[in-house]
Amino acid sequence: MLNRLWLYRAGSAPTASAPASLDAEVPLDRATPLDPATSLDRAEAAVIAHRHQRRAVLAEQRLTSVAVPEIRRRRSTARPFEMPVTVLSATRGLPGAMRVRWTALQAGIARNAVRGTHSTVHGAGHAIQADRPRAVVAAVREVSDHARYFLMD
Repeated sequence: MLNRLWLYRAGSAPTASAPASLDAEVPLDRATPLDPATSLDRAEAAVIAHRHQRRAVLAEQRLTSVAVPEIRRRRSTARPFEMPVTVLSATRGLPGAMRVRWTALQAGIARNAVRGTHSTVHGAGHAIQADRPRAVVAAVREVSDHARYFLMD
């Protein structure tokens, strides 16, 4: 799937008569419509640039499709965790609809914790610790303070 996505974005999507092969190397040094200044394009290309990487991505996707139902089953019967949890969400780096869904999933993690909080870190991308280190330090201190308080009980 990622192989076809990258080929499509690179302007060489396979036709119905010539399907893409996982064994074919994708040349990254040829002129493509990929904007080298776009980190998402660079990351996407790096993940699937070689045959072994594409195979690893596909194997991970297969494993995920098997594991997700079991994870959901276990979560549905598990007790909410008691320790303080702070979940930080970025605001940049994904298409709008995907960002909204991802942030909602992250908020759900915090909601499922007895002492969970969720914060959106405006202007931060995937690497929140690099984009907004003070927000991460503040979140760690808050969790540490809550943990200390509840240990005193």
